[in-house]
Amino acid sequence: MTPVPTPDAPSPRRHSVFGRVVASDGQALPEAEVFWVDAAHAGEASVDLIDVHKVAHADREGRFWAPQLPEGTHYLLADFRRLGVDGDQVDIAHAQAVTVPLADDEEVTLRFPFERREFGSIHVVVRHEGTHRPGSRLPIGLLTADGERMVRQGETHTNGKIAFEFLKEGRYRLTLAGTRTRLEGTAELELGRNARLDVTVDQRTRPPGTRTDVAVHVTDHLGLPAIGALVQLVAPGFHHAPVRTDREGVAPFPALPVLPQGVIATLSGHHASGAALPKTEPGTPIAIHHRLLRAARLRVRVRDATDGRTLRHANVLVSHAGGDHWTWGGVLPPPDAPPREAVEMEVPLGDTTVRATSPGHRPGETQVTIDDADAVQEIVIDLKRARAV
Repeated sequence: MTPVPTPDAPSPRRHSVFGRVVASDGQALPEAEVFWVDAAHAGEASVDLIDVHKVAHADREGRFWAPQLPEGTHYLLADFRRLGVDGDQVDIAHAQAVTVPLADDEEVTLRFPFERREFGSIHVVVRHEGTHRPGSRLPIGLLTADGERMVRQGETHTNGKIAFEFLKEGRYRLTLAGTRTRLEGTAELELGRNARLDVTVDQRTRPPGTRTDVAVHVTDHLGLPAIGALVQLVAPGFHHAPVRTDREGVAPFPALPVLPQGVIATLSGHHASGAALPKTEPGTPIAIHHRLLRAARLRVRVRDATDGRTLRHANVLVSHAGGDHWTWGGVLPPPDAPPREAVEMEVPLGDTTVRATSPGHRPGETQVTIDDADAVQEIVIDLKRARAV
C-alpha cells in the first residue's frame, strides 16, 4: 500500500540545486539573485514578472542553494540589483538550461553577462541656490535620455545627497521635484564605463506667482469625517509632504504653486484610493470630497494539488476594483525559522480575482467576492503539477 504524503513529507518530485553565480569575467558575484523560468519560454527575450520565480539568493561568495525545484529541464537566471527587470518585464536572454535532478555532487555555475567594473555611478548633491543649504528629502529620478523610462528613483538624504550605483554607460536624464519655494529641474548627464560622475545641483528659488488653496475632505465608509487619514498630492514634478486630516476630516494644502492632478488617501481599515481634482484656473480655491471604502484582510495559500505542500516559490497576483496587489515568491527560510504558509493583504470589498503560479505547476486562478470587512477571508489555490520536460 502506498502511503499518502502529508504536507510535512518531502515531495518525491522536488530537488535542490547548489551552485554559484559569476560575472562574465569569472569572478564571484556576491548577493546575486537566482530565478526560475519555465522551459516553455525558451528563445524569448523577456517574460512577465509573474512567470519568473525567485528561488535563491547568493551569499558573499556568490554561492546559492535553490531548494524544492521540480524535475525536468528548466531555466535558471542570475540577476544583480534587479538590472534585468524593466517595468513588468524580466530579461531572460542569458538564462541557462538546467536539468533536475543533478548528478551527485554536481553544481551549477550561472553566469551574469556583465562585470562589476563595467558599471558606473552617479553621485548627486542638491543645494539651495544662494544659501547652499542641503535640499533634503526631495524626490529625484534618473531616467533614460529620452525620458521614456525610469531607471532609478529615490529621495535625497538630510545632507542633500543621493547615489545611483551599478549603472551602465550611456546618457541619462536627471529630474528633481520642485517644492513651494524651490523650482523643479532636469539635467542631461553622460556616464562613462566604470566611471564616477559627481553632480551638484543648485535648486533655484521659485519666483512669486499665482497660488492655489486646495482642501481635501475625506470621509470613511459610513460618511463620517475620516480623522487622521493621510493625504498625498499627485502632482508630477512637485513634492509636498503628506498631510493628515483634522477633526473635521479635512487636509489643507494652502498656497500651492502648481495645480495637482489628484490625491491619494489612506486610513487604517480602509482601502487606499485616489481621486482626480477638477480642472480649474490657477488661484481658484479647490475643495474635493473623497469617500474611502472598507478594506478586508485576505489570506492566500498556494499548495501542491497532489501532496498539499505549501508552494513557497509561488507568485500571487490579486486584482480588484482598486487595482492590483502583487506578491513575488521568495526562498525558503532557514531550517530554524518558521515558514511562511500564506501571503496576506488588504483588499476592498467586492469581486476579487486571485492568480497564482509556481515552478513546475500549471497556473491557477479563482474569483471570490469579499463581503465581510471584520473577518479574514482565506483562499487556497491548489496547483496541478506540470509534466516534466
